[in-house]
Amino acid sequence: MKKLIISLQLAAFLMIPTGMFTAFAADDMSGVQKIQAQTHAVRGIITDANGPVAGVNIIVKGTTNGAISNGTGAYLLQNVPVGSVLQFTFIGYKTQEVTVGAQEVINVFMEEDTNLLEELVVIGYGAVKKSDLTGSVSSVSEEQMTKSATSDPLQAIQGRAAGVQIISATGSPSATAEIKIRGTGSPNGTTPLFVVDGFPMNDIDHLSPNDISSLEILKDASACAIYGSRGANGVVLITTKKAVAGKIRVKVTAEYGIENLPTRPDMLNAQQYAEMTNKALANSGKDPRYSNPSSLQNTDWFDEVMRVGRYQNYSASLSGGSDKISTMFSTNYFRRDGTVQKTNFDRLNFTQNTTFNVAKFLKLTASFQGSFSRSNTLGANGTNNNTIFLSSLIAPPDVPVWNDATNYYSGIEAFRLANPAGVIERNNSSSTRTNLVANFSADFKILPSLTFTSRYGYRWNVGLGRNYDPKYYETQSISSPRDGISRSTNRTTDWTWENMLTFHKEWGVHDLTVLGAVSAREFASENWSASKNSLPNSSEIYHYFNAASENPQASGSASELAMLSYLGRINYNLYDRYLLTVSMRADGSSRFLKHNRWGYFPSGAFAWKLSEEPFFRNWDQDVVNNVKVRVGWGQIGNERISSYYPYLTGVSQQQYYTIGTGQVRTNGSRPSGIGNPDVMWETSEQFNVGLDLAFFTDRLSVTADYFIRKTDNILLSQSIPRTSGFGSMTRNVGGMSNKGLELTIGWKDDVGEFSYSIDGNVSFIKNEVTNLGTSTNLSSSFAYDYALIDFQGKFPGVIRSEVGMPYNCFYGYIFDGIFQDQAQIDNYVKDGKAIMPNAKPGDSIFKDLNDNGKIDTGDMTFIGNPHPKAIYGLSFNAEYKGFDLNLLFQGVAGNDVFNASKFYFNKFDGSQNVFASSYMTGWDGKGSTNSVPIMLDGVSEKSRNENNWRQSTMYIEDGSYFRLKNIQLGYTFKPRIQSFTPSIRVYLAAQNLLTITKYSGVDPEIPDNGVDRGQYPQPRTFMVGANINF
Repeated sequence: MKKLIISLQLAAFLMIPTGMFTAFAADDMSGVQKIQAQTHAVRGIITDANGPVAGVNIIVKGTTNGAISNGTGAYLLQNVPVGSVLQFTFIGYKTQEVTVGAQEVINVFMEEDTNLLEELVVIGYGAVKKSDLTGSVSSVSEEQMTKSATSDPLQAIQGRAAGVQIISATGSPSATAEIKIRGTGSPNGTTPLFVVDGFPMNDIDHLSPNDISSLEILKDASACAIYGSRGANGVVLITTKKAVAGKIRVKVTAEYGIENLPTRPDMLNAQQYAEMTNKALANSGKDPRYSNPSSLQNTDWFDEVMRVGRYQNYSASLSGGSDKISTMFSTNYFRRDGTVQKTNFDRLNFTQNTTFNVAKFLKLTASFQGSFSRSNTLGANGTNNNTIFLSSLIAPPDVPVWNDATNYYSGIEAFRLANPAGVIERNNSSSTRTNLVANFSADFKILPSLTFTSRYGYRWNVGLGRNYDPKYYETQSISSPRDGISRSTNRTTDWTWENMLTFHKEWGVHDLTVLGAVSAREFASENWSASKNSLPNSSEIYHYFNAASENPQASGSASELAMLSYLGRINYNLYDRYLLTVSMRADGSSRFLKHNRWGYFPSGAFAWKLSEEPFFRNWDQDVVNNVKVRVGWGQIGNERISSYYPYLTGVSQQQYYTIGTGQVRTNGSRPSGIGNPDVMWETSEQFNVGLDLAFFTDRLSVTADYFIRKTDNILLSQSIPRTSGFGSMTRNVGGMSNKGLELTIGWKDDVGEFSYSIDGNVSFIKNEVTNLGTSTNLSSSFAYDYALIDFQGKFPGVIRSEVGMPYNCFYGYIFDGIFQDQAQIDNYVKDGKAIMPNAKPGDSIFKDLNDNGKIDTGDMTFIGNPHPKAIYGLSFNAEYKGFDLNLLFQGVAGNDVFNASKFYFNKFDGSQNVFASSYMTGWDGKGSTNSVPIMLDGVSEKSRNENNWRQSTMYIEDGSYFRLKNIQLGYTFKPRIQSFTPSIRVYLAAQNLLTITKYSGVDPEIPDNGVDRGQYPQPRTFMVGANINF
């Protein structure tokens, strides 16, 4: 403490202005004339391409005499000897040196050092030069982030980072993207950890791409292990925009666009529908339903519910300050009106970052981020944005929108489907979400080589949902005799407090950084929901619980989590050639009991810069100028499992019992499952080897990484003896591995005034399940939508995992064509008995794989793999005399899609509409087709129909695609407007302009499980925009 006080006193003493010493010496006139003859004061203004630059260090080279430029770029330096050299330095700019003569004014123009700006890469708890990285890290720049028409930062990085798969599974206005880094490592989630300005969090829903200055993706264990149990799925580090000291800078961006679907599915019209219905009935031995198909009036349901969407994005920022304090405030408003009517999403963001340079030894920073979003979705009667899109395609075209007899929307009697236009009209579902994030930090330089940092972050998130369901009647099954209201609330709080010491020392050929830190976190979540029926009338003034009179219901839940962590890291650089990183983190989590509460996660990495070796310098540096080899290993945990209290036995409420002689039905409780006190961390062990190359004076760059990722102790549900009273228990028994190769290649060059760059990346990842404990497999179906209840139970166990296979592959029968006649049925035998004795000509043939003479579940096998063999992206950027062109392509290859929408779009049974391409394509006699079963009536031949269309290779398609994700053409000019010259860039842009694929569905980019249920496709967006900087 005594040393600390002395250091503070010394620092305060050094902060006394040099002018005070001049005052004290004013009475000492001896030698003054001699000093004036040899020295004089120098002043000036320092600028860059954007105007004055504050915070520039000016020093008389070889001395301690110096000054710092102020907010207007001005400086004043006393006692500058004639013939001395002034050195001007500032991070991100080239150092300038000026020899002092007799002049008293020296103005300096600072040039940005592009190489220096690009080589700093943010890593966990620090930053290093890119050339000193030992782990596998991908970076996405601010410029790249703002090229996409989206409010989701994850969608903005799609196709830009090797090993990172971004899936925009739906075109709903409020949809967010899914992200996977280096494949699926656990069934318990693939979402990485997000760290925004040092504050860890589970999502970044509150951020706009316009808020982000840089984004780094930590992919291997040596880079992620510093985050311990939260880094098993990778880490995304985000740095928001900060102010630069100097004059006030204003940036304004405005974008406006329209959206539509890239392709409009072509469905049967009413006449074609009627003709196919009559054909299906005839094939089933029934009379026709329509006597005159050509007289039917056609309803285009797609036009009834779809529209041209709108896209709007406006942002503004204000930044500036002095060498003591600088601040930046930005705001962004984003709105999308979806291509489905009455669906929209809008969000208002704000960000403020302020830096206080209190003293040479103390810097304070404060940042605030907030967002308010509002979303209108289709929530009536269990439907959603995806359902209404599919409903608008399969609704029978012979049903009118409006029923004059009932003075309401027509009911669809053919099968259980709500009138799509009625769903739109009845929609009163909306939600809002408020996000507030505050982050404070203090950097205290105890000694020149020792810094103490304290950082506290707090996040408050509240989501509110409301809905009104009116009473209505379309059909007996599509109706609601009572209206009702519902409300829901979700609130989370999350804080993290970290304190760290960083020691950094350079001496001779050594460069050493040692970090030690302690981190504490608390997370809490609460959820409430309530509903009530029967309001006086539908007026909005009655949409409150006090106005409703029947069936009140309420539910709620809460959860908490606490973590305490200790971490350390050593970075050592020898001769600027040999780089070593070693880290260790210990995490304690409230999810586990005391004997398993702590997890320990070590990592290490080594890099060798061959290009810095003396023997390498003898080679031609103009051809190969950088070679670096990297090797890394580490262990990372995963504590983000499905339950916050896996060791506890849960209790279910509202369990009814019949008690006593009166047989009274009484509400009670029962255990919902048995807890496991031995539950512990999932552990991911990773190995990475990488190679960084640069050729032709850094014009060509190549980065390659090979990795092995093995996850053990995965939490899975396991069968236990029934004598326990339960059927299963969650245990640490699973295992999974991912192996892959990542390759990134970039080329940049200048040809006269034309500059351009080409960047490409590709990843090859192989996934395998290595352990399932006592289970032979994991199987599941996929979620079905209430409004499309026909999906329920149609594809049991279609998603399946087994040891030795990739996770969540498709499971079903092998479709082997169509029975052309009875003879073929009779000849499909085993030991003289027909394998499919109930089949008829026109029915589907399935292979008897287990050779038992019949088609049963034993004939099911793996029929498809949803994991792409390759994920890739390609970008092109060019500039010429103010013009710029930016292109981004991305895609996947080698993955299968289970096109479940064929159950509706291709299977015609007289109930729903189908693709026009399916018109009369069903089997219609020997030799007509060997790929599409006979069309049959959906009522009398329901069982036969479902057998023909059971889950099989019939639904499996190649999901590969190549997409022009973004294209942008801009022009930048600088008009002279009175006293200032703004920089203005105007541009035209399009998104999802072109997709090349063999896939027959509407959109090949589908959810991570690989099942296409006919979801809302991504829109194609055309927009015009402008950036103004002054």
